[in-house]
Amino acid sequence: SAEEGEAEARGATAAVATCTAMAACDYRAWHERLRAVAPETRAVPLSESFISYLLADGMQLPPHHQAGVNGVANGNDSDDSNSQSSFALSDDDVDLRQVGNYPDSLFPELKAEVESAIATLGGSAFPKLTWTAPKDARWVSFDNSLRCGSFLDVCMLLKSSDDCAHDLLRALPACRCDCGHGIDETEHCCSRQPYGHCLLLRRWVDVPESGEFRCFWRRGRLAAVCQRRLAACYPHLADAAGVDRLLDRISAFLSDLAPACLPPALAQSGCVFDLYLTSDSRDSCRLLDLAPWGPPTDSLLFDWPELTAAEARQRRPLFRRLTDDSQAELRPVAAMPLDFHCLLGRGGGAADGDLAEMLRLAEARQRAGEESSSASSDG
Repeated sequence: SAEEGEAEARGATAAVATCTAMAACDYRAWHERLRAVAPETRAVPLSESFISYLLADGMQLPPHHQAGVNGVANGNDSDDSNSQSSFALSDDDVDLRQVGNYPDSLFPELKAEVESAIATLGGSAFPKLTWTAPKDARWVSFDNSLRCGSFLDVCMLLKSSDDCAHDLLRALPACRCDCGHGIDETEHCCSRQPYGHCLLLRRWVDVPESGEFRCFWRRGRLAAVCQRRLAACYPHLADAAGVDRLLDRISAFLSDLAPACLPPALAQSGCVFDLYLTSDSRDSCRLLDLAPWGPPTDSLLFDWPELTAAEARQRRPLFRRLTDDSQAELRPVAAMPLDFHCLLGRGGGAADGDLAEMLRLAEARQRAGEESSSASSDG
């Protein structure tokens, strides 16, 4: 009710999302209702043994595999046994110990299912776990994208992603338990049995990042909108008249969509829509994702108490964008490991395009060191 919204706003807090709302944002819970406005997607169930593999350190590619994400050559694989994954296999998986720790050998049935799904999606796909895409793992791809053409491409991205590890380990425990299966709100219901995670493969579509928006919806109205990608400032979003038209389009689209199509748990608690717009037509709005209202969902350029107050008091949706490129640097670095980021300099060192050359030089130095050590031992 409006009174409840005012009380929440006065408290300057936002309620933590519930596990019921989180489960309602699982693609499998909403795709039938919203498939007409969402990209074509295939859902592949994941076994507990594959989840354990994703959470283990390290990944070894098969010797014959000479291509990484998007077909970029990786060079020769190391024979160093320390580079192999050390994830624990159950007794039921003992037969897999004989084939090496290569993902395509360990999970042949999953590989076949994933690559069949990719083929039906046109040969390339965007990968995502139940709630989270490996967007922080773009650094393993030399073209800085999440485009996958094979099972090994998918494994490389998922295993390199801290965001996906959070999805598997902490997404549900970070929510408030409200489904009645836990002893109390501090003992999460999902601590008793594993969540049935899945791999989502979405047909690859080149989407301009300047056209992606995060939209905060609650109690039947649009509360706020901000740009979804925070790596750059987009000057066209500075036009006030253009922003008004943008908000009108998004509000009209969601007002038609939400009442009829939202799962009941989200219609009641509120949710966050990720959309992309491809033209000036209202019909061009497309749904990328759903997330629950409140932490742990990232509020991006807002904070949750501010959004809660806006939802309760504002009639016109709030809109926020980066006003210049320097603000992008204020966001945490998530495109590559911090040591890579420091080596590249960002204003004082090598450019991003030099990353591949830097890695080739490092590999050449390592090989030179190995040859020197070998020559010394032979002498």
